[in-house]
Amino acid sequence: MISPKEAPENVKVRRDAQRRERILEDRQAERIALTEQRARDRREARLNRLRDQQLQTGSADLEEEMRLRQQAEARKARLQPEQSPMRERHTAQAWREDNTRAAGVRTQRREEMNQARLRKEQQSVLDREAQLAQQREQLDTEAQRKRQQTEHLLEIEEIAATGRRERRRLAQAQGAEERRRQQREASASADLQESHPPARQPEDLPTRRLEPRETLYRRTRSKRQQEEEAFAAASETRGLRLSRLHADFELETQAAQTPMPQVASAEDDLAPEQPSGQLLRLRTHGSFVVDEDFDAVSLRGVTVIGLDTLAPAKDQSFVDALSLDDQNLSLMTNLWGINLIRLPFQSQTILSGNGTLSADDILAGLDETVAAVSAVKAYVLLALQPLAGGASPPAPDANAFQVWSALANHYQKEPCVLYEVFACATPLADNWLQTAATLAGTVRQQNPASVIFLGSGKGGANVTGLPLLFPTGEPVFNLVYTISVSPQSPPDQDDGQLRALAESYPVFASEWSDDNVNLGRSSSRIADLFDRYGIGWAAANWNGEPRLVTDSINHDFSATGWGLIAERAFKMPVKPLLKRLGGPAVNSHVG
Repeated sequence: MISPKEAPENVKVRRDAQRRERILEDRQAERIALTEQRARDRREARLNRLRDQQLQTGSADLEEEMRLRQQAEARKARLQPEQSPMRERHTAQAWREDNTRAAGVRTQRREEMNQARLRKEQQSVLDREAQLAQQREQLDTEAQRKRQQTEHLLEIEEIAATGRRERRRLAQAQGAEERRRQQREASASADLQESHPPARQPEDLPTRRLEPRETLYRRTRSKRQQEEEAFAAASETRGLRLSRLHADFELETQAAQTPMPQVASAEDDLAPEQPSGQLLRLRTHGSFVVDEDFDAVSLRGVTVIGLDTLAPAKDQSFVDALSLDDQNLSLMTNLWGINLIRLPFQSQTILSGNGTLSADDILAGLDETVAAVSAVKAYVLLALQPLAGGASPPAPDANAFQVWSALANHYQKEPCVLYEVFACATPLADNWLQTAATLAGTVRQQNPASVIFLGSGKGGANVTGLPLLFPTGEPVFNLVYTISVSPQSPPDQDDGQLRALAESYPVFASEWSDDNVNLGRSSSRIADLFDRYGIGWAAANWNGEPRLVTDSINHDFSATGWGLIAERAFKMPVKPLLKRLGGPAVNSHVG
């Protein structure tokens, strides 16, 4: 209100101040309105996001937001008639408080969701640990069952060995008694001839002159009959003991839960050991390895390492130090179904020894090993390896040719010995195939019927350059082509070259190993591929890392994880039957 007495200048100043205040209030109101509009836009955007999240996390947050929005709208409706800037400021403050509460609700919801997710992850970890514990328990149970089977097999084998030793001793005693009886008869006949020389007598005298001779013969005969009766009584006692032992063995065999290998009959036990020549010689026929009876033989074996560093103990034999004693070989052939033992070595071991054993001792030990393996109807694969720290890429030297010439000549009459001329998992020199042909020729000069194993020299499962051909274009006979397989260098499932080679020629994985990185899944797939292509193999290793059994040297035959995979592969069916041209099918068998 302007006073009438107030000066015009003051009136103007006051009016200007009032106008400026109204302008400031209008601008402030506009800013507040703009702020509210932006807040409404942000709320709308948040509501839209909450609607999207409602489909995944529930509608709790959206309901709270809608409730807060309704409260805010109600307060806005109450404040709408009054346009005072102060009221507008109170409205903005209320919106900020609502936003703060909504943010707190969202933060609490996120924390609850994070806690729920954490609990879910912890539960998943616990479930996984329980599953792994169950798998470990199953593996332990399987290992225990295998261990019990092995112990039962060893007990039966020990009983059978005792029976065989008793029968052999009885046979030797009978033979010695028979020889003594023959000597006594010969001595009595000689005495009779000396005491009664032949002379010409009348016809009525021979009967009278023969009377003393008959008396001496009857006396000798009576004494011999008494000895034979005593020996028959002792033999009957031994026979009863053997019968009881055999009956106990039969009961043990019938009580076994799993099939056990058949024990030889009494006639077989009394017979002498079969010579190694009874094992039939092998040769190749198409994609098969066949024996002299034209039966297909699927070669599946293990690698036994340590020949280059072998140092037998004082009372330990060569085969015992290599874990190839009777118990090991019995388990290999009877329980696992192994029919091949692969022995890798280096050339200087054969030529000059290994530092502990001389070259003659090594060769004598090899003879002992070959005899022991052939006695259980299995084959021996001699595999020459490159020298440690030698040339790069590895290549056979003059010693390799000297070794193969000596070994092929030494074992030319031994059908169970096979030859892997150069075993190397890494790529070789470019001229390897020409060198391989020369090595094969060195072996064939001494042993023309030998079966030779060789690879392409490309490393791994690469078979480029195979098969080897004569200049006439015909394939070289009695060759088995090798590959090297591991989880680091697995064969390609779609490798057309490998499949085509396996369909036409014998293929053998001479080095198949596992590192247990992916719990054996790679090796299981590789075993299935071997079964599908009909590829033989030698699993590494029986007496070294990676181990197939826990401790072969101390007769702990519990299969490792890698050993369980290999043992399953040994039980897989063999390659389909080979048909003879114009004849019956060829029986395909392992061993």
